[in-house]
Amino acid sequence: MLIAGAPSVSRARNANTAARACNRNTNNPITIATMRVSSSGMSPSCCPLNNSESTPNAKNASGSGLASGRKTTRVMSSTRFSPSSFSSGLRARFLRSLSLMDLLWGLYRGGRCPTAPRPSVKRRTDPDCTSDDRSGVSVKIADCMQRKTHRKFSTTPGTRDVLPPESTRLLDAQARIRERFRLFGFREVVTPALEYSEVIEEPGLRDASFKLFDPDNQMLILRPEMTTPIARVVSQRLTGSPPPHKLSYFLPAYRRASVGRGQSAEIHQAGVEVVGDPSPREDAATIALLVDVLQDLGLNAPADFAVALGQPAIYRGHLARTAPDDAPELLAALAAKDLVRVDDLTAELPEKAAAGARGLPRLVGPATDLSILDEAEALVEGDEAAEALANLREVLRHLSAHGCLDAVILDLGLTGRHDYYTGAVYEVYAAGLGFTVANGGRYDNLLNRFGREMPATGFAIYLERLLSVLPDEPPEPLVVLVGGDVAGVAAASELREAGVSVLHLAEDLTPEAAAGYARGVDAGWICFPAPDGLKFAAVEPVGEFELLTVEAVAERVLS
Repeated sequence: MLIAGAPSVSRARNANTAARACNRNTNNPITIATMRVSSSGMSPSCCPLNNSESTPNAKNASGSGLASGRKTTRVMSSTRFSPSSFSSGLRARFLRSLSLMDLLWGLYRGGRCPTAPRPSVKRRTDPDCTSDDRSGVSVKIADCMQRKTHRKFSTTPGTRDVLPPESTRLLDAQARIRERFRLFGFREVVTPALEYSEVIEEPGLRDASFKLFDPDNQMLILRPEMTTPIARVVSQRLTGSPPPHKLSYFLPAYRRASVGRGQSAEIHQAGVEVVGDPSPREDAATIALLVDVLQDLGLNAPADFAVALGQPAIYRGHLARTAPDDAPELLAALAAKDLVRVDDLTAELPEKAAAGARGLPRLVGPATDLSILDEAEALVEGDEAAEALANLREVLRHLSAHGCLDAVILDLGLTGRHDYYTGAVYEVYAAGLGFTVANGGRYDNLLNRFGREMPATGFAIYLERLLSVLPDEPPEPLVVLVGGDVAGVAAASELREAGVSVLHLAEDLTPEAAAGYARGVDAGWICFPAPDGLKFAAVEPVGEFELLTVEAVAERVLS
């Protein structure tokens, strides 16, 4: 902003500051206009210079000298300013009325004096900038101000569009899982995708979260998992309801994915949480529900999947009693499934401590083989380890009552994926898949940080992974009905009332075009309205059209 009566030195300092800002970080030759600064305005005299040249203190290019004692500064211009294009009187009046802000605004907008004639010059090509060719030669920084950003009209890393028929399979699987959850008495909740950052405490989850700020500068995150938001809901919204709270959800979680590693940033999950019951019976019941869901979707145990069940408190209790100083390193190595590191760390431990630390992670076998727990009991020491073993025995006893013990494998080296787990933990593995399909466990201390001391247990199913291992099923019967005007609308309504899915195309198509369209939407049949019924034909293999009644078409499709 130009202040009336301000000294010429201030104007020179402001102009020099602007010149330095424009000239920074550019290696391109630029044209420097030497400005004569006075209280009445500026008088530009053109002098082409490179960045490395200094401001001349001799006569300028137009032949006029600089007045003694007047400050000299440099302002970048994208082209030479030609004084000869103005009459002397008009030029004088023009320059007296030109303010410093006018000149700088002109430089910002196009890199030249605002009213200078636009010469016909060839523009330098700069791969980093995409300004309009009509702007002429411009300084790099001015050019980048006009940069046109090319948006990427694609999904962000780690996300993807789910299209038919995969989207249909995903929604169908959700519907079937939802029905099983309801049969077991679970009620569905929906929580916000955004949570305050304080809600998530585990460092690994916080680091993997997408973060943003609201207008009040409060940090928000996209939920990286569902267990903690459910704990928040129970502690804040269900204080007046009697426990246990049996809640289910079908919501996506969001985690920053490592590009190129095949990981997803948007994870569609289905899960349950039981809050308020510390009994191992509830652990067994949630595992039984998980097995029931997988079997209902067409998977068989143990041929197609298995549930690995562990109790980390056994290992922690043994180390707390026999090697408390080495426990953190041993637990970290076990969590990383690095048994070589475990062996190295136990090399100098006492014999009893080392035997349990090395032996427990290697106790793996079918849950029907109770000798595994007998071996574990002989290896461990301490009351905490003994109580954890007794808890695991009780879980297995109730799993046997549910009739799903054959689907479970004992793995006493399993530690769980989250720091908040305190009791039995489990993971589901499927044949031919290198990732877990589901995981869960008991977390009795998580609600304490929300002001409620309530034990809890639950699991989450990763739906995209689950879809990859489900058996292929034929698509639902679909008929493409083509044209027919009002008669077509009536025929489509009758077929739908009979239970047939109908995709009605209002426009008339040839039989060949209709068959091609039907293949694109996974339809099995096409039909055309006729005076006495429907002309009906299969798409694959292409068959002859038959004249059938609406009832006959419905019977043919649904049979």
